Amino acid sequence: GITSFIVYAKAKGAIKEVREEQLTQNAQSTANLVDLWAGQRMVEVESLAKQTLIVTSTQDSYMGRNARTAVNDELMKLAEKYDYIESMNLADVNGELFCGSDPAILGKVQVGDRGYFKASISGENHISKPIKSRVTGNPVFVIASPVLDGDQTAGVLFMVVDIAAFDVQYVDPIQIGAEGYAVLVTEEGDFIAHPKTELILEANVKTDYDFGPQIQGESGTFYYTFYGDEKVMSYHQSTLTGWIVLMTAETSDIFSSARELKVTVGIIALGMVV
Repeated sequence: GITSFIVYAKAKGAIKEVREEQLTQNAQSTANLVDLWAGQRMVEVESLAKQTLIVTSTQDSYMGRNARTAVNDELMKLAEKYDYIESMNLADVNGELFCGSDPAILGKVQVGDRGYFKASISGENHISKPIKSRVTGNPVFVIASPVLDGDQTAGVLFMVVDIAAFDVQYVDPIQIGAEGYAVLVTEEGDFIAHPKTELILEANVKTDYDFGPQIQGESGTFYYTFYGDEKVMSYHQSTLTGWIVLMTAETSDIFSSARELKVTVGIIALGMVV
């Protein structure tokens, strides 16, 4: 009767409210983990840039030239150890690579026009927007730090992070309910992580999918229809990178009272000793 309908409606509303809160919290937690990972990598690149061997290698001297062989070996070992590192490089004040994990590109690749180089040669630690690698053509982002010799910036040390490898380890394992998944986009809406990898840096969630009006502010939840299926999306913007974590699922899946919402999140490996 009417009483049963009221009870049902209240229960459904309560489940909806709880599920929305769970999705929002998980989007926020994932954004915080991405920031934590990127922040730790930034600290590590900055620490490496301060090592005496790195600083000496920037000098135009006998000791500087000898130091470069050891620097190349160290950067090569780091790149081989971690799948997400496409390369580790050291550029001079003009943006020309003179040390790095890939000897084949030294003296052949110029990064002087890149935003991350300009920021770091001016003295800033910097995490770049996702870009296409000039070496492989793959989507990457760059973590860069200035190399200081005394009070002068003598070069820029930077880690090129392979977005595909990053996604496989830290975004792709996330599953929401039975069919839901997580997406990572830039502040402007360009895809960084998506189950359809062909969309990465080739499509924009705000313009190509018309979600611009819904994705406003630091976090939120909204409903939409996609190919006839009713879906819900929660999002949260990271503080450090400005990237946005989106979590989407079918409403029929996550709002069912018959089961708890299951969100599986991959474990982020936080340690990289340099």
